[in-house]
Amino acid sequence: MITWWAITLATAQPAPGFRCTDCHPAGVAEHLRDWDHSLHATAGVTCESCHPRPSAGAPASHVLWSDQLAVSAMCGRCHDEVAEVFRHSAHVRGAMPSGRRPTCVDCHDAAGGRVLAEEAFAERCGACHAAGDSQRAGSTAARGLAVLHDLRRLSLARALVEDALLRHQRQGGDASAGLARLHEVTADLRDIAQEWHRFDLDAAQRRSRRALAALTALHRRLEEEQP
Repeated sequence: MITWWAITLATAQPAPGFRCTDCHPAGVAEHLRDWDHSLHATAGVTCESCHPRPSAGAPASHVLWSDQLAVSAMCGRCHDEVAEVFRHSAHVRGAMPSGRRPTCVDCHDAAGGRVLAEEAFAERCGACHAAGDSQRAGSTAARGLAVLHDLRRLSLARALVEDALLRHQRQGGDASAGLARLHEVTADLRDIAQEWHRFDLDAAQRRSRRALAALTALHRRLEEEQP
């Protein structure tokens, strides 16, 4: 099972003597940079994990990134829980004003899996969510960006708590209560990921802010209790 924080996938090795750059000498460079330091690379996800060969010795096939069902199915091989939620979201099942429905790579870079930079993220949302949002309390693109900010702050807060717990243990302190509290808060992250991929922005923001407040309080307490 894939969690919000980790990826596991068997490494797919290219055929002997074959290199992706043999056919993609120029355009692949930025793609490879995205992949190089990502969780995909760390977990052994290679080019052929997403561009499988139709037969032995043949070049890897092209993934139809414009085909929503194909992209969702491919990403869903590892990210099964969020892919299932996404498949039942309004973006897939509802009628989009433009007639176009987004795929995983509208929010994530294809090679590394990271969420896009804020400018690109807002631009992608704004391509469909513009005039129709004028009656709402802030545009959908702006609300999505606000949730993204909260999620990134939550990720940083979790890292700070983990670091504080490690220092607490190294200095001989009892970190059991802090670890138990971190585990409680972390259990919410799975639900936040699902709400985000369901595009229930209000629910994702409420839950992420509660988790952020809990982690902030835990970090403050750990700093005060340093032995």
